[in-house]
Amino acid sequence: MSSFRTTETPDYRFVMTLHNNQTLSSITRVIKAVPIPMWNLILVQHNNDVRRGSKVEAKKILYNSTYKVCEFWRYVKRIRVFNNVAQMLFNKKGMGNMSLKCPLAVGTYVMQNIHVPPDTGILKFMYWPNTIYSLFGNVYSQLPDKRMVLVCSYEINATYCYHMKMLSFTTTETPDYRFTMVLHRNNTFSSITRVLKEVPSPMWNLILVQHNKDVRKGSKVDPKKILYNSTYKVCEFWRSVKRIRVFNNVAEMLFNKEGMGNLSLKCPLDVGTYVMTNIHVPPDTGILKIMYWPNTIYTLFGNIYSLEKNRKMVLKCTYEINATVIKSC
Repeated sequence: MSSFRTTETPDYRFVMTLHNNQTLSSITRVIKAVPIPMWNLILVQHNNDVRRGSKVEAKKILYNSTYKVCEFWRYVKRIRVFNNVAQMLFNKKGMGNMSLKCPLAVGTYVMQNIHVPPDTGILKFMYWPNTIYSLFGNVYSQLPDKRMVLVCSYEINATYCYHMKMLSFTTTETPDYRFTMVLHRNNTFSSITRVLKEVPSPMWNLILVQHNKDVRKGSKVDPKKILYNSTYKVCEFWRSVKRIRVFNNVAEMLFNKEGMGNLSLKCPLDVGTYVMTNIHVPPDTGILKIMYWPNTIYTLFGNIYSLEKNRKMVLKCTYEINATVIKSC
């Protein structure tokens, strides 16, 4: 959450509070009963990185609907990702006592811990670099003559506080081990690995380097710093990575989620084609908050080897990925 604002009327008091843990709470004081409360919800996407001639729209309305509050579920259930969030907000114990009935009786209604849960489908659907989302909410009272009288409104602006922006990448391959990567417009990678000859004992060497571009003479900040350098058998990957929690969380996302690909972590690595999709560091994860530093670029060097019977390591492919961490709130 980055900002919000609200309006109210004498018969319908409405206040919101943004907390340090990026959740909202609200208090609604209904002074006069609302016979037929109506909600109008508008979700707008603002892209802050639109270049001249780009096909990406600078402003796009993703959702705009008005309905009776007492018919809320009938409307929301049509869109699964919205329904999942609504279930969390209104059907979980301890979230508050907001009424979805008609009429809306006089009383005080509280909502707390208002947020979109991390890693839900709606966030994956909405993620786009340099983008802000605005939710405009208008609450009306429908009169017997069908006129709609505004009783309160709110606007919530949200974006990811930390996200990783990919800058460039390079790869190399060998005749028996073909490797290609593609950087997509939504700031994610995909890769295709074609193993033409079995690799008895594949080894990974990962090196993460921090480059500080704003080092002044006499500064104690290193212009170049190796943060991580480790080599291990692929089939022992989890044992090595689980020692570092922030790396383990990213690895779980890349290798243990359905639909991410079929990359094998077994020894030997059989002949075949292995695909990885949607490769990225999820926004607002712990590792990004630790890594964030202004004017800093991170480079991940990856080297894949085959460990021969004589213990000699034969290079099969390499890749280099350059990225920076952006803080937007």
